[in-house]
Amino acid sequence: MQGALGACPDCGNTLASSGGRTWCRNCPRTWDYDRLGAACIDPAQYQFRGRVGVAILLCGAHARDAAERLDGAELTRITHPD
Repeated sequence: MQGALGACPDCGNTLASSGGRTWCRNCPRTWDYDRLGAACIDPAQYQFRGRVGVAILLCGAHARDAAERLDGAELTRITHPD
């Protein structure tokens, strides 16, 4: 999702950051850069459609977070041609 901030690929919206380093609060993953403040670079895996009908593409972590937080979230797994 363009404009979305970084997320843990395994846990979702669980990052903390300080001093240019980032870590997940739920698992042992760490990054030597500010992943929390950077735009999400993970590949799109889902199409998200909200109540107003606007569709956006999201990585798996952002899709899980959207499904948990937003009423009426419709997620469709997208397939990539081989």
